[in-house]
Amino acid sequence: MRKRRRSLVRIQFAIIALLLLVVFPQALSSQINALGGESTSFEDLARQATAAREQGKAEEALRDYQQALQLHPEWEEGWWYAGTLFYDGNHFTDARTAFSKVVDLDPKLGPAWSFLGLCEFEGKDYPAAVAALEKGRELGTEQVPAIGKVADYHLALLLIRTGDFARATTLLSSQFIRGQVSDQVKVALGLALLRVPLLPEEIDPSKDGVIATAGGIAVLLAQNQQAEALQSFQQAIKDYPDIPNLRSAYAAAEQPTAAEPQRLDAGDLARTAHLFARSTAEVKPGSAVPNTGSSSAGFDELAKKAVAARGAGNLEEAIRDYHQALQMHPSWEDGWWDVSVLYFGDGRYSEAIDPLKHVVGLKPGFGTAWAMLGLSEYETEDFKNSLIHLQKAQGLGIQGSAEAIGIAQYHLGALLNLNGEFDRAVELLSVGHPAGQMVGQWNIALGMGLLRVPLLPEQAAPAQQGLYTAAGQAASLLANSKYDDAFVILQKLLKDYPNTPFLHYAHGAALASLSQYDEAEAQLKEEIKISPGSALPYIRLAFIDLKIHRANDALVAAQKAVQLAPQSAEAHYVLGRALLGTGDAGQAVKELQMANDMLPDSPEIHFHLARAYSKARQPEKADQERETFARLNAIAEHQRSLRGSQAYGASHEQETDLSLPPVTTSPEAPSVPR
Repeated sequence: MRKRRRSLVRIQFAIIALLLLVVFPQALSSQINALGGESTSFEDLARQATAAREQGKAEEALRDYQQALQLHPEWEEGWWYAGTLFYDGNHFTDARTAFSKVVDLDPKLGPAWSFLGLCEFEGKDYPAAVAALEKGRELGTEQVPAIGKVADYHLALLLIRTGDFARATTLLSSQFIRGQVSDQVKVALGLALLRVPLLPEEIDPSKDGVIATAGGIAVLLAQNQQAEALQSFQQAIKDYPDIPNLRSAYAAAEQPTAAEPQRLDAGDLARTAHLFARSTAEVKPGSAVPNTGSSSAGFDELAKKAVAARGAGNLEEAIRDYHQALQMHPSWEDGWWDVSVLYFGDGRYSEAIDPLKHVVGLKPGFGTAWAMLGLSEYETEDFKNSLIHLQKAQGLGIQGSAEAIGIAQYHLGALLNLNGEFDRAVELLSVGHPAGQMVGQWNIALGMGLLRVPLLPEQAAPAQQGLYTAAGQAASLLANSKYDDAFVILQKLLKDYPNTPFLHYAHGAALASLSQYDEAEAQLKEEIKISPGSALPYIRLAFIDLKIHRANDALVAAQKAVQLAPQSAEAHYVLGRALLGTGDAGQAVKELQMANDMLPDSPEIHFHLARAYSKARQPEKADQERETFARLNAIAEHQRSLRGSQAYGASHEQETDLSLPPVTTSPEAPSVPR
């Protein structure tokens, strides 16, 4: 979690260089002269520092900045750059010192206060962090909006930690709920909704599922989707009947005009925190093997006995000795890992979960442990936590044999289907290489993704398994551009299962990708008869109409798509393009802006926004969109070059159904919660 949160606040050198021109409007040479000491030594050091920083030589730049600051300790820009370099290198204590100097020299510089607060957050000086972040917010960070967003996110976390849930929710809802909401923001909103006074990294992994559920509900409430939120509340109460504050949050949502729930007192906060907090590194009651008299032995002796018993294949003896050693030394990482492997290898998945939670608590960047935790939760049917933890493992990467990696990849794909994330499931499973007994289940999961079936493979009816297996084979062939072979399978499936939802859609989408538009259009119209409530065939039809220059027909299809899926970025995107094609540039701008709010890192949206602004006679905005398009498109091209070789462990962004490829935030721009 710490690594993930750090990605939110990593401020890269290119942005900081631009920031200097905004925050410090005078040129560097002018600032040097203003110091009154036109020392050649200082000028040389300042220029050397600037050159080293621009070349990415952080250590060299820091050395020169520090030497220059010894000569002129009032050099504000020098302290600023030193602070950002220290921060980027995770040297938060030094960064805090530097930014403290900046705010001493310029007390009204909001971004510097925000940076100072972020340093104090990382140093766990939370009261000081709150004060600095509040100061930055009061002064404003308009010069650098991205820093303001990062600061607001961390301020919201600290408000949650102190029990000010209402203000935290307001802060997060005002900044981060438009369009695609990041997992980090959902977690924070979930903590606020459940009134849990903890930071995300302090949460017991077994509570990740309920917090993610609560976060999803909080997003719906913030987006004024009241009916959907109440329905989700009802399901959450069934799934988590013993979670405190969930029912009271539901009652408050049912009557939004009622008074705000009473603030929890210290005792209530402590009890809630205890329920959700990551367990301390102690063996829980009942999890340790009963004392057999050897507990008085030294830790080293017990550890050696445990390792020896494990090597000799004496499973129960090894588990007993490991647990007794861990009672004496609860921070023994290898011990928790070894005992979790023993349980996992013996198929005792429910018993493996507790030691694995200790492992990821002690080593949060250990992707293999997160994968084993997710697989154990899958086996115990804790599917929500399993999905979260397998995704975390995917982002971190795991070590192991190809078979072990494939097992994790398969289970994540199956859970993505269950969660309705079909495109991600197909993308993930299409690049895998199953072998042996795994091939059959893998094809079923892949076929269920292609046909958009929100079930696990083991939940599929036996009579449907042949359909899903063949669909999975077709999906694999399509992913590898073997269209002729895939079409043979799809045509046979259409003959045998003509009324299967999304089978015509899959065939039509494949035909459209080969520019066989008449045949594709026929398939998509058949899909509309079978799935009249789905926006997907209308979106695809609108894109085809645009390709063959039938803007009026595209407009009709796109308007229907938006009607069916008002939260779809792709529906608004294709509607914006259709409006542009019919000459309505003003309305096209509005629709494309809506799409951009939902999917801000799509180069295609920015490209067409530039066209729309140009036709709407707003050249400055058109130029801005062209610059953004060029930057994002370069990243997208790089991603496309890597996509064919992606394996489990590479990060996959949320992907929409059609022509909006996933794009991560530019390495030259700050990454902030959305």
